Amino acid sequence: MISWSEAAPGLKALIEKLAVDRKSNTPIKARWAGRSNGFISPTLQKELILRVRAESSTGDDEQRLDTISSVRREVLVGQRKILLEVRAESLRHREEEGNWAWSMLGLIRTRMERQSSVDALTTLNMVLIDISQARDISYTSQDRETNAAMMELTIIGAFSDVNIDDAIDVFDRALVTSHLQRTDGTELSTPINYTDEPMGKP
Repeated sequence: MISWSEAAPGLKALIEKLAVDRKSNTPIKARWAGRSNGFISPTLQKELILRVRAESSTGDDEQRLDTISSVRREVLVGQRKILLEVRAESLRHREEEGNWAWSMLGLIRTRMERQSSVDALTTLNMVLIDISQARDISYTSQDRETNAAMMELTIIGAFSDVNIDDAIDVFDRALVTSHLQRTDGTELSTPINYTDEPMGKP
């Protein structure tokens, strides 16, 4: 079981692998909304932007105690339904590329249904349950048109959340006895229902 922070980079890498520009045979870089790519190809001037639009639980979470790096930790495990927005933008828009963003999302949509994509999602504890049609959201800013389109992926995944703030104290072995003492601490005789049974690890 992995956390969302571990699964998110794998999901981003999968979408980038599917988003290969047909003309230049160059992969299109993706980034999470609010984060910069650091570098956008000056030739392509195209990118994919990912954003989690909604997240909801699909059932009750399960609380577990697991040993992580030799320390007992509280782990919350549960299934989540994630609505992921995928947006394609051509920052250097040319008339002959008027449908580039819409076409790119259509390409990703088709390739997401490949068995290799299904397998890649499975390794991330995810299942794709729906892909919306791509919508043209091109816009004009400062008298310059940007070719853009978006679609939404609905994903269900099983994720874990580890409480790294506090270690959990547990008893590895408990001994249940029927010994009795007086208030002064002296031992009384062994009762009839005497028990001296270990519980847990021997």
